[in-house]
Amino acid sequence: MYDATMSEQREVLLGNYIIQQVLSLPALSDELFVQICVQMWAKHQSDVSRSKISHLMSMCLSVLPPSADLYKYLLKYASDRHSMVSRPFANTNY
Repeated sequence: MYDATMSEQREVLLGNYIIQQVLSLPALSDELFVQICVQMWAKHQSDVSRSKISHLMSMCLSVLPPSADLYKYLLKYASDRHSMVSRPFANTNY
């Protein structure tokens, strides 16, 4: 969720930390993707927040794939609501 008091540097560090944690525990990747989708869908999110959440999703998709079980649902969600998010994995074959 967007925190207006958080510096840009801290946001980057937090995003990198989240990705490092998931890389060290790959079983968490689907949970991470689902939680990002939940945050994107939240009605209380501002455009700035949604943009940052979309950027986090893109970062995650660029370094770890969703499971085969989640892939088709995530691709559909991203293509319907956030076309910029689907680009990093649109050409992946599952």
